[in-house]
Amino acid sequence: MSVTSACIRCQTPLDNGARFCQVCGLSVSGEQTAPLPTLVQVLRQATLGEYEVLREIGQGGMATVFLAHEIALNRKVAIKVMSPQLVHGADMIERFKREARTAASLNHPHIIPIYAVRESQHLLYFVMKYVQGRPLDAILRDVGPLPFPMVRSILCDIGAALDYAHRQGVIHRDVKPGNILIDEEGFAVITDFGIARAAEGETLTRSGTTVGTPSYLSPEACSGEPTGPPSDQYALGIVGYEMITGQLPFSAESSLGMMYAQVHSPPRPSDQLRPDCPRDLRDGIMRMLEKAPADRFPTLREATQVISGARHSGRTSDGAPVADDHVRSHIGLLAVARPGRPVGEARLTPSSPTPLARVAPSTRTAARQRRVRVTRILGGLLLAGLGALAAMLVVRGQLERVAVVDSVPPTDTLAGRLDSLLLRARGAAEYARDLAATAGATPASLAAGDSIRWVAESLALAGDKLEATVLLSRAASLWSTAAPPAPLSVAPQDTTTRPPAPAPPGPVVPAPRPNPTGRTDPGSATTSPVPIPTDSAAVSRFYVELQQAIRARQLGEVQRLLPNLTENESREWREIFLDDNIGTIEPLYEVLLVSRQGEVVYARVREQLTLVRVNGKVDRKRDRVIATRLTLGPQGWRQIRWEKL
Repeated sequence: MSVTSACIRCQTPLDNGARFCQVCGLSVSGEQTAPLPTLVQVLRQATLGEYEVLREIGQGGMATVFLAHEIALNRKVAIKVMSPQLVHGADMIERFKREARTAASLNHPHIIPIYAVRESQHLLYFVMKYVQGRPLDAILRDVGPLPFPMVRSILCDIGAALDYAHRQGVIHRDVKPGNILIDEEGFAVITDFGIARAAEGETLTRSGTTVGTPSYLSPEACSGEPTGPPSDQYALGIVGYEMITGQLPFSAESSLGMMYAQVHSPPRPSDQLRPDCPRDLRDGIMRMLEKAPADRFPTLREATQVISGARHSGRTSDGAPVADDHVRSHIGLLAVARPGRPVGEARLTPSSPTPLARVAPSTRTAARQRRVRVTRILGGLLLAGLGALAAMLVVRGQLERVAVVDSVPPTDTLAGRLDSLLLRARGAAEYARDLAATAGATPASLAAGDSIRWVAESLALAGDKLEATVLLSRAASLWSTAAPPAPLSVAPQDTTTRPPAPAPPGPVVPAPRPNPTGRTDPGSATTSPVPIPTDSAAVSRFYVELQQAIRARQLGEVQRLLPNLTENESREWREIFLDDNIGTIEPLYEVLLVSRQGEVVYARVREQLTLVRVNGKVDRKRDRVIATRLTLGPQGWRQIRWEKL
């Protein structure tokens, strides 16, 4: 096995059997050769005292990316080291620097910024922002075709970034899933601006060599013609095609065959692989894949306006569509590290020596600083305790002063999205079935409602949420009449001897207003797809929806119902939902008290969260009583605040 060696004077790689260094002329025969250091060793030596290089996080044909810690600013960064075979000669190095400076001038939320461009010996590297997430090509390998709302969101993010760059006179020329990163918040960002253009210099021109990825090259780039914004649009169209179908629009056994297909072969219609694709999304992507640049969209802004669809309700300041937060929360789950995926570096304290040593303070100064810190900490804890006590007293006083009165919310505020109607209908149906089962309904009497609910859930999965809402309301009506009637007393005229109805096992709510007839109207549930509840019933159904979202591990739905979650609370729910060691999540919200003051409903709720692990071990996460505030808006009920009692 041959050992790669380098000159001990200038570290230039040496050919096998070389006797003299071709750069400095040093005799390198015999013992005067040394093993060539690895790239990470050379980078650590070049960045000593400024960055601590932690590990390699990616590698491609043009560069290798390392995760590093910037000592001065105490932050994580990504360092992209260009391949040594690409960078040689003063002209080539200057060209890379010039293009990197041009890319660094781009300021867009979906473009990864470049912090610095450095040159050291035979290394040329870029320091960029580190994005906590995963590249799109890795997500496509794991998941395959993506849901259409996710495809729209990613295409609109990257399309807006490329359109902004085009208006600044910058062309990417290497748009592909490997250069698109998805962060844990569900946003798509693009990197490697200007690098592909720098690699097209005459210094790197070789026979039979083409810079870029053939699978995503435009026909004009494959033909050697000048490239511009339409080339980036064509490459983004291939990315969209791949996200929809899970396949590339062209297939070939070699790079030359792929380039020939890009120029001469029409792409396979995407509806043959994904017939349920919306027409506007399919037609927009196929227009982006036109062979002639003039047949594509004039700009990427117009392309994103066509493919954005109905999931985008607004636009940013530069005209780019804004994706739904519910869609972004699901996209972010694809970028979260799970068991089997590489996790981020947990060590934050750099071990690399700093250039200048700090002078240790004297003993007297250190003691004084410790006393000041302890005094500040104790004072802060005292103020925080007093603030928490005052807030608790205010909330308790409000709950005790307000009378417990149920009221019917105005009907004009119940108009909301179809998803909210479906979720509320599902909660009402589940509540009605629990009441019927508690009252002694037999499985045979519940079977009709169960069948209708099964059909409703199938329609909901197929996208027909309106019909599913109607069927769930019908199932709730059947379950409300499935319970056997309560036995009457001997004296019909004396209604005071009738035994009370059994209490439901779920949330404990205040008793409703007395009904003179003594019975519920079976047909009342069919007058509206979603019955209008009282405050106490509406709050109980809200927590039934929350329980269902937690059981199904739907982070986006939990964030919709609890919009004011802190960052730590959102992270805690996400860790619970993504923990593969947890087999079942059993939440229970027991409503103890409901009151209203204006448009705000106050509730006292007992919250229990039980985690059952896959090994059968039961782990009680929390058991507490909380005071909550809820409000009703166009999106349905929301818990806007909570405090522990």
